[in-house]
Amino acid sequence: MNALKANRRRQGGAALLVVLILVATMSALAVALVDDQIFAVRRTLNLSAREQAIWHVHGAEDLAMGVLKLHRLQPGGVDAPADEWAKPRTFPIEGGAIAARLEDATTCFNVNGLVDFQEGDHVVMPDAVKMYRALLANLGVDEETRSILAEATVDWLDTDTDERPGGAEDGAYGDAEPPYRAANRPIYEIEELRSVRGYTPRLVSLLAPFLCALPVQEGAVRINANFLRPRHAALLSAMTFDDELQRPAITVDEAARVISNPPPGGYGGPAGDAKSQLAQAIGAVVPNAQGSLNDIVEVKGDSLYYRLTTSIAYYEAYVEASALIRLESSSSASVFTRRLEPAS
Repeated sequence: MNALKANRRRQGGAALLVVLILVATMSALAVALVDDQIFAVRRTLNLSAREQAIWHVHGAEDLAMGVLKLHRLQPGGVDAPADEWAKPRTFPIEGGAIAARLEDATTCFNVNGLVDFQEGDHVVMPDAVKMYRALLANLGVDEETRSILAEATVDWLDTDTDERPGGAEDGAYGDAEPPYRAANRPIYEIEELRSVRGYTPRLVSLLAPFLCALPVQEGAVRINANFLRPRHAALLSAMTFDDELQRPAITVDEAARVISNPPPGGYGGPAGDAKSQLAQAIGAVVPNAQGSLNDIVEVKGDSLYYRLTTSIAYYEAYVEASALIRLESSSSASVFTRRLEPAS
C-alpha cells in the first residue's frame, strides 16, 4: 500500500514537471512571437518613414527648381555665390527636418566632353583630351598615368571597340573579378570612373572636386566664372592649354591670382561678355596670356546646372540625396540625375 502511494506521488511529480516544462516552453514561444511582432511593426514603421523621407526629397527638388526659376526672372542675368538660392537652408517638418543646399555644378571639367557624342561614331575631341591631361598634370599626376587615364576614359566613352594606345576596351576588363565590359556611353556620376583602367579610389577622390558628368551636348568646359575660387586654379590653368607651347599658358599660381581679382560686379550679365572679361583678367596678371583661353572653353556669368544636396531626418529614418538640376529658363527646369544614399 505504501509502495502504491509512493508510486502515485512519483507519477504526480513527473506530470507536474512535464506541465512546468510545457508552460516554460509556451512562455518562451510567446515571448519570441511578441518580439517578432514588435520587430515587424518597427520594420514597417521604418520602411514607412524612409518612404516618406524620400517623398520629402522629391519635395525639396520641386522647391529648389521653383526657387531657381524665380531667380532667373530677376534682372541682371547672373548667378553668384551671394545669391539667396546659394545659401544653405534648413526647414523643420513634423518628425524631423530638411537640410538643403544648392550649388553651381558647372565650374568643372565635363568628362563626357572628351568625346563628341553628336557624331555617329562618337569621335574623340583632341583639345579636350589635351586639356584633361593638363588638368591631371596640374594636380600632380605623373605623365604615364596621365596618358593611361585620358586614353582609357575616351575608350570607356566612345562606341567603338578599337583600343587606343594606352587605352582599354573590353579585353582589359575581361580578367577582372567579376569580369565586365567598357560602358561605351556617357557616364552619369564621377564615381563610375572607378571602373575605368588606371583610376584608383585615391585618384578619383583627388579628381572629383574638378570633374563632373554633365550631358554630352555641353562640351568639356562650360563654366560660370562667378563661382571660380582659388581651389579651381588647376582647372583655370588647364583651360589655357596652348598647342604651340604644349602646356597651359598660365601656371596654377598665376591662375589663383586671376581668380582672386574678379571684375567689379562679377562676370557676365549687363556688364559684358564673361569670356572676354575672364580673358582680360588673365591678361592683367599675365600680359602675354590675355587671349589664351582655349577655343572649346565656354565661359558664362550664369549657371546651367545646379547640384542640390539634401539631408532628410524623419522620425527613425535618415536619407541623404544628391540631384543634378538643369535650368533652361524661368519656366523650364528638370532633374537630370538623382542619387539616394543608404539610410543610416
